[in-house]
Amino acid sequence: VTGRIAFFTCLGLMALIVASPAQDALADAKKLLEEHKFQDALEKFESVVKDEAKAYDARMGMARCHIGLGDVAAANFQAVKAEKLNPKSAEAAEMCGLTFRMIGEGKAAEKEDPTADYEYAIMSFRRATELDPKIVTYPVQMAQIYWHLGKYADAAGCYLKAGEIEPANVQHIAFASQCYAQAGDVTKAIAVIDTAIKNRPTDPSLRVTRAQALVKQGKKSE
Repeated sequence: VTGRIAFFTCLGLMALIVASPAQDALADAKKLLEEHKFQDALEKFESVVKDEAKAYDARMGMARCHIGLGDVAAANFQAVKAEKLNPKSAEAAEMCGLTFRMIGEGKAAEKEDPTADYEYAIMSFRRATELDPKIVTYPVQMAQIYWHLGKYADAAGCYLKAGEIEPANVQHIAFASQCYAQAGDVTKAIAVIDTAIKNRPTDPSLRVTRAQALVKQGKKSE
């Protein structure tokens, strides 16, 4: 029995010895990334990406490195790979959303159609929201993308969700009101902002938002 225990202990030690170089390389890569040495970090991450236990962290690290190096398409490729390795990761879904959005914004700047990339970004942020519903930046990201797509009512719904997550921040409700006004539903825009004003009656920005909605209402009735 003693011999068998010694044998398995030896195997465990050997596994630690074999694993340590990859672990050290991953730690080194993360440190280089923190120091914004993106190319050096990328090479380190690439050296451990074939290690199944380290692959997710390596892919996520590579995505961040590519963003730092200005290669958003490569970052998106790595983010998608990372999410496939860990579908339960809100962080990976968020990275997919961010990179799809960045690709879409790049296309929009070049007067190309960004719709497909924006829609992929929304789907990614929706997955992130389902995995971690307490993170306010996910619905805010979706709201901003819906605004770019001209889907103002959908944007308003996302801002209202952000307001549920972060009720102390009435700006989410103000933005929702602005989105409803932009969508042409001025009555709803005023109702939403009135709710926010009840919670913070002295906030001048909310009064301004309400006044803007009333102006739109007046123009609509002309």
